[in-house]
Amino acid sequence: SIREAPARPAGTLRISVPSSFGRHYLMPLVRDYARHYPDVKLDLRFDERTINLVEEGIELALRIGQLESSSLMARRIGTVRRYLVATPAYLREHGAPRNPDDLHDHQCIAYARLAPANQWTFESDDGRHVVTISGPVMVDDADAMKEAVLQHLGIAIVPAWCAAESIRRGQMKALLPDYAVSSLPLHVVYPETHWMSARARSFLDFIAA
Repeated sequence: SIREAPARPAGTLRISVPSSFGRHYLMPLVRDYARHYPDVKLDLRFDERTINLVEEGIELALRIGQLESSSLMARRIGTVRRYLVATPAYLREHGAPRNPDDLHDHQCIAYARLAPANQWTFESDDGRHVVTISGPVMVDDADAMKEAVLQHLGIAIVPAWCAAESIRRGQMKALLPDYAVSSLPLHVVYPETHWMSARARSFLDFIAA
């Protein structure tokens, strides 16, 4: 009977999460997960680095962007939309770009963890547009990039969870509506293994749902 009974999720589940995404999106879900699985203790590690899961003792990791080739298993659970934004004050001083090529003449805030950091790609009815950008600030955290925009330091490509509320309030303006910024895939990755703990499986299914 013990052998045939389903394993009850329990113990400590260590998860690696991108810092900004984790603060804005994952933490609101933690409360609901904890209610469903009171015997699981979540150990959340907020980090923008791509860490070695086995060495760090991580059972699951959330990754945004294209995955590099590795021995990890992956399950895609969503898509991250992004917006090209600037503040009205910046646009009053520097003008608004009318097409991607105009970004050459603007101060742009780069995200250090996307390679190459100094190139932005847009899609339109006319095809793909790749622009080399430059500016006063490069950061490796989406919240810091949002704050740099709100300080009128330049134009940035910001993920939806950072940009949506500021756009709604009029603090930021979405630019170049005819040129789409490519969305990024969201995956949960985990070490290749024939066995996954009940706690890891429960969290993976929960967040995917």
